[in-house]
Amino acid sequence: MNLERQSADDLKQRLIDLGTDLLTAIDQPTKIQFGRLVHEPARHYPELARVCYETLYDRTQAHLATLIATGQSNGLFRPGVAPTLLADQLLGMWLGLSRTKMILGIAPHADQNPETRSREEVLTLSR
Repeated sequence: MNLERQSADDLKQRLIDLGTDLLTAIDQPTKIQFGRLVHEPARHYPELARVCYETLYDRTQAHLATLIATGQSNGLFRPGVAPTLLADQLLGMWLGLSRTKMILGIAPHADQNPETRSREEVLTLSR
């Protein structure tokens, strides 16, 4: 699909859908447990940490940056801000501290609606 031909509303919905899918996938109890398992050995095996990060987050952030750059060209996001920075901010909002608390085992699994959460965070970043 040609991104340049998508309207700001289409791009916004595409980002919301991407965030919804991401949150639905990573908030599964098995994924929370995997996050716990990866964090501990990462201190002793930095290569493992790098591979996990690249596999889980780098590709997502690069894809987000492409969508955001297109959104900047049609007024959806602030111009003059690096798309990679905005992608990092959006991904950080999606992942959030509540997920970190779940991985650390200091908070129960949050029963947040992934679509609602994704929409609110995309709208926070939008103009």
